Amino acid sequence: MIGIKGYVTGEKEVARAIGRAPNVFRKALLGGLLGEKESFVGGKRRGTMVDGAFRKKLLKKTNIKGQKWPLKVARIFRGVIDNADRIDGMKLTMGAGIKGENAFVKNLRFLASGGTISNSKFMPVPVFDNLKQNSLGKYETFEELSKKNELTAIRTGGKMLWFKTVDESQGLYGNLAFVGVKRVTVKQQFDFEGDWNKRQGRAVVRLQKRIDGAVKRIEAGKVD
Repeated sequence: MIGIKGYVTGEKEVARAIGRAPNVFRKALLGGLLGEKESFVGGKRRGTMVDGAFRKKLLKKTNIKGQKWPLKVARIFRGVIDNADRIDGMKLTMGAGIKGENAFVKNLRFLASGGTISNSKFMPVPVFDNLKQNSLGKYETFEELSKKNELTAIRTGGKMLWFKTVDESQGLYGNLAFVGVKRVTVKQQFDFEGDWNKRQGRAVVRLQKRIDGAVKRIEAGKVD
């Protein structure tokens, strides 16, 4: 039998490094996930809310009125990190409705995929160029105009046309305000998962670099 003895130089430092290694890795992973969350959806930076790449993309979109998407819509896309106090089970979740789903979030999910809406009754589609704006800069809705009896309906060619009423008794009508249809096709408005998948590979590389940096700090004894 041949016996080999090994000697450890600075055994206290080694023990200290080994003892603190899990927390070093935890902080590195947590910092990396927080960075990816902030970069993609957004988060708080020094107490100030910032928007990530996906939110900024939504804020550049316009609706059928030609208006920019509201900030509150973009910021419904968030991110949370579960089990941030330990490496095992630490997970980043991003999206809309991650803290609970409501009707608004369900509508967003429909916009994410697009599709067709059908109804047995005519659905009023606004002709925004012909709708008069009020002093607040908001377009009058179908319900508002209907309650004020300011719409005249004429059915033609399988569609319902609503005109602004001028003098119905004399057959005088204003601009076409709404077109009634029973089937509406909505195009896909955004692709959250697709956008994330495009950057996921680079995100993994960035996280790996953080872990490699943690290994180097442990090896160098810089684990304070």
